[in-house]
Amino acid sequence: MAVQHYFDSSGEWIAYRRDANDRYLFDTRGRWVGWFLCSFEEVVDLDGNYLASVVDGNRLFRNEKKTVKMVSPIPRNPGLAGYAGFPGRAVRCPLPESFQDVVFKKAVNPQDLVKRGKRQPQPASPAAVREWVSRLLRRITVFGL
Repeated sequence: MAVQHYFDSSGEWIAYRRDANDRYLFDTRGRWVGWFLCSFEEVVDLDGNYLASVVDGNRLFRNEKKTVKMVSPIPRNPGLAGYAGFPGRAVRCPLPESFQDVVFKKAVNPQDLVKRGKRQPQPASPAAVREWVSRLLRRITVFGL
């Protein structure tokens, strides 16, 4: 099974999926940026919003007129896909009417959070904060502080 690469209108490599049956779309650095719907012709981002359409088999373009919001659950995080290898450039092509090139939001890679061998602290989840506050209030009640 071969990696499928996707390009923008200028022929720049912008994304890939690991094989023809892979639902996940990764940027050129191997970060998960979206997933394919059942038809493998449309891609939604990690929030479930429309991201792009596959045109001519290997081009990813965003249709300006589409605003699909997915209601199905987001698939499991596939983790880092790794580097797929530079496929070179594709031939430049004109954008179809009402389409534009895809621009990925900056994805956060957990490895980017590592600084000189130490992980950066993650913000506490609301549940963890609630638990901490409830423990603190119990201690205040017990010790009469």
